[in-house]
Parts: sequence; C-alpha cells; structure tokens
Amino acid sequence: MAAHAEALIARVICVYGAEAQAKNFAYQVRRAMEQGQALRLPSDQRGNPTYAGDIARWLIALLERAANGVWHLAGPWPDCTRTEWARRLVDALEGVGVRRHSQFAIEELPTAELRQRAKRPLHGGLLTLRTDALGFGATDFEKTVAEMVR
Repeated sequence: MAAHAEALIARVICVYGAEAQAKNFAYQVRRAMEQGQALRLPSDQRGNPTYAGDIARWLIALLERAANGVWHLAGPWPDCTRTEWARRLVDALEGVGVRRHSQFAIEELPTAELRQRAKRPLHGGLLTLRTDALGFGATDFEKTVAEMVR
C-alpha cells in the first residue's frame, strides 16, 4: 500500500472449491470419507470456509468498482472450527450422493496435540464488514459442494 496507494489487496482464508489437484480441505474430507480413514482435526482452529468461486466473483466486482485497499473476502462463518467444517462437508457430500465408508471418523484434538509442521492461528476468521456493505453474498454451501462433486 505504501508503494501503490491504488492497490487492491484481497485477504482470503480456508479456500475450497473445485481444483485440478484436489488438495484443498474439502477434497481431503471427501477422500477420508470414501476410503474409511480417520481425520484428526483441530478442535480449536477457527476460520471462514470460503468458496473459491465466490472469491473470483467478489474480485471481479471489486475491480469493476475500481476498489482499492485491503478487503477481506471470506465465507459467512468466521468462527467455524475445522471439525464443524468437516461435519458440514460430510452432510453436504452425502446430500449429493457421496457414500460414507463405515470406518470413517472425525477425531477432534487440540492444536497442541496435533503437532502440525506449520504453526497455525487458533482464531483466523476474517470479518467481512466492507464486502457485506456492498451486498456480497456467499453461494449456498450445499450448492458449492455439489459443484465440486460434478
């Protein structure tokens, strides 16, 4: 911003959606669900699950408005834990016909017990007051998951 006052900076978090490498969290949940693996997830890490298609749509709208400054582009659940997100994904995936293996389980652990390689913030959720004021709405969660499955 100091070098380019006209810059548009988009801050995003917990991005999911259809992608060629199938590596984002939603795909990890689906694989574990179908293959009957246990997911060991942090019970205390919070953030906004954010659909990649929404980020693209919001960026285009900001560019059309010649917006500048820092914008938080994030989904509607800023206080969603990884385990809550995984459960919502499982429900939505089952809703579009993805079968849950009988051995599939979600194990909740505090971040300190997971010993993750990268240090993670516990409360990473973004407030979206500026984008909310422009009427930016998130796509229905079940619809985003159905798109990923297609």
